[in-house]
Amino acid sequence: MRAAFYKCAAAKQKKTCDKKSVRKQWPEDLVVSETMKLVEDDTMESIIAKVMEL
Repeated sequence: MRAAFYKCAAAKQKKTCDKKSVRKQWPEDLVVSETMKLVEDDTMESIIAKVMEL
């Protein structure tokens, strides 16, 4: 089973970080959302079309 949280490496290994663990869903959803904005952007589509012509 994969972990459902992200935890600072320093907190895991050295116990020197006081940050709390973060549920994976939030940052992963954010990355997907922002990536989709880039992919769906008209400028990006134009760039992809030009690259595909090469």
